[in-house]
Amino acid sequence: MDPQVDRLVNKIWGTFQSIPNNARLMVAVSGIPGSGKTELASTMANRINKLYTAENPDSPPIATVVPMDGYHFTRAQLAQMPDPVYAVARRGAAFTFDGEKFLTLVRALREPLTAETPSLAALLMDELWFVEVDFDTARKRLVRRHVRAGIAKDEAEADKRVTENDFVNGREIIEERMDVQEIITSNYDPGWDR
Repeated sequence: MDPQVDRLVNKIWGTFQSIPNNARLMVAVSGIPGSGKTELASTMANRINKLYTAENPDSPPIATVVPMDGYHFTRAQLAQMPDPVYAVARRGAAFTFDGEKFLTLVRALREPLTAETPSLAALLMDELWFVEVDFDTARKRLVRRHVRAGIAKDEAEADKRVTENDFVNGREIIEERMDVQEIITSNYDPGWDR
């Protein structure tokens, strides 16, 4: 993804240079589970912060990643749903996120920067990006992630979760995808293995 990342860093850096000082530039990155969204967003933020601090050495970083992971409904909230077993099994699907809470954050971040604004530097975004990945690469990443995170006890259990949950969610994401400004192709890169 490096040539794509280089191009996108330059694009966002150029756009950032042209916005008012009290504004934020917000980019939404989407993709199926295991596509590399978090890695792309983190890499972009780090590279943009390096550019910024090179020009402003005494300033704090300006780019940050705001993941949606903190906006999953809790297990207790999922247990209150009409089919709690299904809700827990499908964690990560759109209906298992607290969309209102996340939208409140995005609206707050869209407000102009003021002295009182917290330092957290889809329709409120300036750019919509989609990370495309083949399902085999995503499967390998997700199986490894689920085992390492303790979500699954072994690769067989992790693979079952990928098939029954992550890829069901992934197909829904692809079917419901909005028009985007950028499509980033995520290929296998051993440096991104986590």
